Amino acid sequence: MWRIALALVVLLTACSGGDKKVIDVLRGVEITARVSTIVLQSDTLIVSDVLSVEGDDQPSLTQYACDGRRCTREAQTGTPLIEPLRALADLSIDPNTNYREIGKHRGVDLAQYSVTSTQNGVEWTFANYGAWLTHSAFETTIGNATRTGGIVLNTAYSVSFGDATGTNPEGEGEGVWRGVMLGNTRHGPIQALRGDATLRFTFATDKLAVQFSNIRNLATNAQHPDMKWPDFDVADGAFEFQNPAGHVVGRFYGPEHAEVGGVFTHPTALGAFGAKK
Repeated sequence: MWRIALALVVLLTACSGGDKKVIDVLRGVEITARVSTIVLQSDTLIVSDVLSVEGDDQPSLTQYACDGRRCTREAQTGTPLIEPLRALADLSIDPNTNYREIGKHRGVDLAQYSVTSTQNGVEWTFANYGAWLTHSAFETTIGNATRTGGIVLNTAYSVSFGDATGTNPEGEGEGVWRGVMLGNTRHGPIQALRGDATLRFTFATDKLAVQFSNIRNLATNAQHPDMKWPDFDVADGAFEFQNPAGHVVGRFYGPEHAEVGGVFTHPTALGAFGAKK
């Protein structure tokens, strides 16, 4: 399943379509170089729950557990549209990658792009929202297709990957990491979200607080409710916490714990996040 993390690089390298402007190609080369460096130094992949909906059926949620570079299906609610990660990893991707916007948010580099692919005779369009720092990267992918008969298919998942520290941050008082959350809505049409990620680590107790705020729906520009988790334990630079308020899994990345990132599932959304100290 490491191919899922590599997908960001694979998709971004595919920028040789004949109708592309020179600036688009140069942007693709620049992004690919930076993200490729992160992939090469990465030793950890984290995959979010995978949301899938077929027509008017109830959404299904498939949960994965990741150990290093390997992820396996752990739990499932409802009937998934596909065996999510395996099928998504095996999609044959159209080499014409279409960039929509490249910029920054809270100092984090962002890229938005779309690709098309065919799976079992059904053409999918994937909207990808990627972000990268220096030692880690994360991405949210939303797929849409229409089956014969007009049945609409939707799926969404997120990944975080990087060079995990394997140790907790050290210091006095509190450390703060600020960055970005990317995700998607869980109910109704699956739409992209972007917000501010703020993580506070208390050195004396090895406790981490995670909060997402100023969240906007990228399709409608509507405000989305904030998300916050109670303080929870961090051990060996890794964390996982789950309660009725949601599920969050992540790692500290890079020298001197310069970055932190992970994935989450919340009653209103699921996605990924990354932040720097």
